Amino acid sequence: MSKLSGEMEQRLLTGRPIRRVDVRGLISEVERLESELSEYQEAKADGRLAVSPCKVGDIVFALYWNSKSEEYEARKGAVRTARYDTPDGIWMVSDGEKFSVWRKNIFPTIEEAEAALASLEA
Repeated sequence: MSKLSGEMEQRLLTGRPIRRVDVRGLISEVERLESELSEYQEAKADGRLAVSPCKVGDIVFALYWNSKSEEYEARKGAVRTARYDTPDGIWMVSDGEKFSVWRKNIFPTIEEAEAALASLEA
């Protein structure tokens, strides 16, 4: 009976092939990711990092004044533009018709838009 190598024994026990690991490559990737994370942390600390609440193409629900019914209504649309107004610290989002303040008169869900409508009517 021949003695099995450690690799063969593990393969027989687990049923899976042994994967060779490029340790130098892993170390290099970890160092790259640490550097990238450091850049993001520095940008955040300096006030240069803003994370958009939505992306172009996301479905949103905006409040519009209906002049016929003389009531606000929620309209479904898609994000065309999102911009951060640094002095105000607010996100402005456009559905192609107008810019609106995020979560004030444009919302990510119909439920939030309807809740805002209800608060306007109260």
